[in-house]
Amino acid sequence: MAKSGPVGESGPFVPAPPIPPSSPTTRGRGGRSPRACARFSRPPRACPVGESGPFVPAPPIPPFPPTTRGRGGRDPRPPIRVLFPLAGRARRPYGGNVVNAPEQRPSAAAEAPALAVAGLTLAFGARTVLRDFSLRVAPREKVVLAGPSGSGKSSVLACLLGFLEPAAGRIEIAGEPLGPRSAWRLRRQLALVQQEPDLGELGVEEWLQEPFAFRANEALRENLARVPEWLARLRLSPAILQQKGPELSGGEKQRLALVSALLLDRPILLLDEPTSALDPDSRRAVYDCLAGLERQTLLMVSHDAGPVLDFADRTVRLPGEEAARGA
Repeated sequence: MAKSGPVGESGPFVPAPPIPPSSPTTRGRGGRSPRACARFSRPPRACPVGESGPFVPAPPIPPFPPTTRGRGGRDPRPPIRVLFPLAGRARRPYGGNVVNAPEQRPSAAAEAPALAVAGLTLAFGARTVLRDFSLRVAPREKVVLAGPSGSGKSSVLACLLGFLEPAAGRIEIAGEPLGPRSAWRLRRQLALVQQEPDLGELGVEEWLQEPFAFRANEALRENLARVPEWLARLRLSPAILQQKGPELSGGEKQRLALVSALLLDRPILLLDEPTSALDPDSRRAVYDCLAGLERQTLLMVSHDAGPVLDFADRTVRLPGEEAARGA
């Protein structure tokens, strides 16, 4: 109740009028709007009772409407991409969400080549190994790159991996130009089978597991379960897993290098003379294994394309060093 003032000569003071309740638009203590407390579930308190009667409680504060942005300026509703996962990555201008977009697969004619080399010139000092060489390999195509010794076959593979910088020319991997900034990322699409793999002193099983210790390959560790399958297809005994590098022949090392590359399951496989140390039966097993790969793109270097004509889709022959020098 409101207090009466002291009695003076002119009579008692008139009581102070009751304080009206806060309206919904009146800012409360600290200059904050009472609507800002809508996230709390505590009901509004009633005002004290005065001489003129009880105060009317403030009306309940409505919750945020669905279209109102919440704290931090963010929409409290989940984004559309969470409620409706995209069926495909459809292109749209300036961003925005696409709901139930149909998956768009490029046609075979419009699909970018897996490997593209244009106007490649490679020289070591005054010696020109390759001049104005061009090559296009379609996705899932198997191509043999043949030519005499010194014609630049292995150098082409080194350029595709970004290990050698050509004097001129342009290289694309899956439609993306190869350069200093993209080389590391694009190498993740490639697997190389070397002519003379080096196992060092490691055991075979440990050597096959070594690539999966890297973060980029951790998700593929389950592929190690296919080791017995690849060994059988390449005419290698399971007992070879218990051997060490110095105990292996050159042909065994070459086939183990192919097993390691197949376990990585990269879309593009580069092979540098992978059968040079193999007998005819083992060579045939390698070609049959490669012929059965339906998802990978293959580029294989060989000094003699005769035995592999039935395995590859086509053969590209490089000119000799003398032809490159005289061009």
